[in-house]
Formats: sequence, structure tokens, C-alpha cells
Amino acid sequence: MSNFSGKSIIILTAGILLLMVSCRKQYQATEEDMADYGWLLFENSAGRTDYDDSKSWFLSSVSDDTTYMDGYNGLGWTNGKLTDLDSSLYYFERGLNFSQSIFDTTNVKHEIWAGLCFANNAKGYDSIAIIWGDSLISVTSGLAFLPWTFSHNNINSNNIINHLDVRITLAASNFAI
Repeated sequence: MSNFSGKSIIILTAGILLLMVSCRKQYQATEEDMADYGWLLFENSAGRTDYDDSKSWFLSSVSDDTTYMDGYNGLGWTNGKLTDLDSSLYYFERGLNFSQSIFDTTNVKHEIWAGLCFANNAKGYDSIAIIWGDSLISVTSGLAFLPWTFSHNNINSNNIINHLDVRITLAASNFAI
């Protein structure tokens, strides 16, 4: 009987050790993870509080890596949706100072240029809006390229932001000057 108890203790101890060793390690979210979640919230946003949540994830992203271009891109677009145009312009311009991550599948610079076109137009800075819009159209036009489409359009809406919106914004800015 005592031999059975000794074997039971050994098996129980081995089981506990095996369980402890095989437990999942803690995962530390990267700036890309935080920005990706910010974009998920942005794409699913139905109102202001959803954009506030998205903004906090983008802020965490650039807090974790102050050179992460797509985090600034997300802050620019989110602040634009929240009608904080000065912050939108600030984050877009800040994001242009950095290189795109090798893990980004979208041309972040083009999204920032479009955002700068829209935000400058909304602020009444039409000459600057034209510069950014023309820059985007000139590098994404022609037979070698697909026309630009925003990669984070809201899935709850039929409103797709793309090169046609940039062209309309350019027309409005050209008319205004």
C-alpha cells in the first residue's frame, strides 16, 4: 500500500510539473498588434466612442514605438473622424518622418497623403490640400497601378473612400482658390 502512495505522489508531482511547463507564456503586444486592433475598431466604428477607443490603441502603439508610421496614420484618420483636424494634421505630418514597417501590407505613405489632402481641405488650406492630393494621384495613376483605395474603410457603411474622393477634394480645393 505504501508503494502505491509513493507512485501516486510521483505521478501527481510529474503531472503538476508538466502542466506548469506547458502553460502558455505571457504575450507582449507589439506596436503592430496595437495598431491592428486600433484599425479593427476604426473599421467597425459606429459612433464617437468607438473612435475614441480606436484612438487610445493608436496612442498605445506610438507610445510603444515612437517611430511606427502606421500608428501615426491611424491617429491622423481617427482624429479626422473625431473632427479634431489640428491633431489629425499633426499626426499625419509626424508619421511622414518615419519609414514604413516591413510588416505593413498597405502603402502607409499613400494613406497619409490622402489624409493630409482631406484634412487640409477641411481646414480651408486648399493650396496644401492640392499638393497632397496631386502627389497621391500622380503616383497611383496609370496602367501600372491600381487606383488608390483606403484600406480601412468602415465595414458598417457603403461609403468607400478612394481616389475619386481625392479627386473631388482636389476639385473643391481648386475651386476655392
